[in-house]
Amino acid sequence: GTPGRVGSAHLLWGAVTATVLAVLLWRLTVVPRGLVAFVALVGSAVALLALVRLLWSVPTEYLWVGVLAVSLAVLTHAQGFAGRMAGIPLPPFPTVTGKVLFDDADDIAAEALAAAEHSGTPSVAELVHGAAAANTYLTALVASTSAFFIFGTVAVITPGHGRWGLQLAFVAALAVLLVLRGRAFTDRTQAVIVVATGLVMAGAAAVKYALVEHNTALSLMVAAGLLAVGVFALIIAAVVPARVFSPIFRKAVEWVEYALVVAV
Repeated sequence: GTPGRVGSAHLLWGAVTATVLAVLLWRLTVVPRGLVAFVALVGSAVALLALVRLLWSVPTEYLWVGVLAVSLAVLTHAQGFAGRMAGIPLPPFPTVTGKVLFDDADDIAAEALAAAEHSGTPSVAELVHGAAAANTYLTALVASTSAFFIFGTVAVITPGHGRWGLQLAFVAALAVLLVLRGRAFTDRTQAVIVVATGLVMAGAAAVKYALVEHNTALSLMVAAGLLAVGVFALIIAAVVPARVFSPIFRKAVEWVEYALVVAV
């Protein structure tokens, strides 16, 4: 065996091995694409973290703060990433932007027809297959970011040490943001994963404080808080899908989400 304790180099080796195996399974077997995509995404991200830690000895707290910020960015643009991963065939058509704002509409239509004649247009079957693959990869992306959100919360929180107040505020803002961000996903599995991640983050932070502080009153408060979180989750699951909210309320929630993104 390798002498000494397990370090960044060992983690880097293990993550790279897992990623390579996942890619080989994806190419050579019929293992579910979502599973191997999840392993490949998590493995490659862990390998990158281990490499950064190995080369520059970045403090763990700072490293995980960056991980949480990057995870939020990936989750925000997950639909676009999933579409690129699936290689959805898009029909050729000139972009309707400022680039062609003053062009003649007939010329634009003629260019589109010419492009379709030379490049062809994707069939319905191709579009359906691409959409299904994109949804699978989107679920893998959401699940992989959820893992980093949860582990990052546990790593960032240091009860009674350092800037523990800012740590709590940072994690709380992310947790609330994820609960609100769940509405951006039409697939129920993806929405549940995102909302549940926010709730688990709050619970993980509370449990870590209770375990470290060894305070009975704090432990009881944490237990009560976790019970409240569970009740809150049940209310969300029961009320939100069955109720149509007013445009003003939806806009207010959207602005709250923007404010949380800016705060993070």
